[in-house]
Amino acid sequence: MWYTGEPNPSLYDKGKYKFNGSVYTVTPYSEQLFADDVLYSNSISNSNLGSTVNWLIGNSYTCPIPTSLLAKAMENSPLQFAPYIYVYPAGATTYQAYDISGSGDAIVVSSVKDIAAMSVFMVRVLKGTSQIGSLSIGKDLQRHADVAHNNPLSVKGINKTRNSDGATNQIVFNVHPVDNENIFDVAAIGFRETASTGSDIYDMAKAYVNDDNIFQLYTLSSTNTKLSANGLPLTTDSIVMAFHPSQYGGNYSLTTKYSETLSTEGVWLYDNKMQKLTDMKAFNSYSFTAEPTDAAERFLISFKRPITTGTNNINNKLEVYYNNKTVRIKQLSATDLGSKITVIDMQGKQLHTSKVDNYPEMNLDMKDLASGIYMIQLKGERSAIKKFVVNN
Repeated sequence: MWYTGEPNPSLYDKGKYKFNGSVYTVTPYSEQLFADDVLYSNSISNSNLGSTVNWLIGNSYTCPIPTSLLAKAMENSPLQFAPYIYVYPAGATTYQAYDISGSGDAIVVSSVKDIAAMSVFMVRVLKGTSQIGSLSIGKDLQRHADVAHNNPLSVKGINKTRNSDGATNQIVFNVHPVDNENIFDVAAIGFRETASTGSDIYDMAKAYVNDDNIFQLYTLSSTNTKLSANGLPLTTDSIVMAFHPSQYGGNYSLTTKYSETLSTEGVWLYDNKMQKLTDMKAFNSYSFTAEPTDAAERFLISFKRPITTGTNNINNKLEVYYNNKTVRIKQLSATDLGSKITVIDMQGKQLHTSKVDNYPEMNLDMKDLASGIYMIQLKGERSAIKKFVVNN
C-alpha cells in the first residue's frame, strides 16, 4: 500500500518507512469486499398472487452476468417467471425485453446476452396460484465478457444477408434522434404460425414509463396492451406502431433490422401525421419530426403492398369520423366510385369491406365497433389511409 499523505502532505512521514524493501508496520485492516456473496435474494409466499410482481435488480458486481446463467437460476426456482427479462443497456430510453425461454421461435428484441457490471435489470414473477418460493443470485453467475455498462449498443438499421441473433420472420424498428444514434428505443414484430392478435407466448410487454422526458416506441395488441415484442398470425396485413414523443419533441430517424428474414410481401410504413408512405425494405430508414402534442398512434406498418401505383401516389384528404354507430367518410370524388373501402383494426384485421357507391360522402353502418382506434383504407384510382377513433 502506498502512503502519500493525501490530501494533507504533512502527514507523509518518511521516518515511518524502511528503505530496505520493508514497509513500516501499519494497523491491519479487515478484508473489504467489492460485492457480497449474494447479489440479490427475494421470496414470495402467496397461494394466489393477484398481479405480476417486478423485481428490479442492480448488478453491482465487477463482472457481467450472462443471461443464460440467470435464466438457469430462475428455472431452478419454484417461482414462475415471465420467459423474458428486461435489461437496460446504455443509451436505451426504456428497459429492453430479452427472451430467456431458450425457444428457437422467440422474437428477438435486444441482442444483449450479458448483463453488464454496474447496470440494472428486471425479472417478472407471474401472477397466479401457488407462487411460493425464492430467487437468489450470487457470485457464481459472474463471467468475464466484453460488454460494458457505458458502451451504447450499435443502433444502426443495417440489414445483413444473414444475422447471428437467431431472428426469423421478424423485424425490429429502432428510433433515435437524428443527431444522436446512441439514444434509442425499439419495438419488434414477428410472424408465427400459432400466434394471435391478442396475447400469446411470443408477446413481450413494453416496460412503459409515464415520463414525458423520454420518447418511447411500441406496438399495441388487439386489447390495447403496449408491447415490446408482438407476435402476429402469418395472415396479418398491417399493425399500428406507436411513438410517444417527449416533451421536447425533435427530429428522429426510424430504422429497421432483420427485415431480410420476413416472408411477407414487404414492409411499408405509413406516417399518419405527414400522410406519407415509405417502403422500409427499399430505404431502410425514415426521418420525421415529432411535437410534444402528437398522438402516439402515429404509424401504420403494412406487410402487404398497400397501393399498386407507387409509394408517392397518396391522396389522403379524406375526412373520417365515427358517430351514432356509423363511420362517415367525406371528401370522396367521382373517381372513387367502385373503389374498395376497408375498415381495419389496430392489429390489421379487416372488419368490413365494401365498394364506394356514393360521393362526396359515404356512410358505413358499424354497430359492433368497440372503443379504440381504427383505420379506413381506400384502394382504387387513388389510395388513402385515414385513422378514426371510437369512444363508446
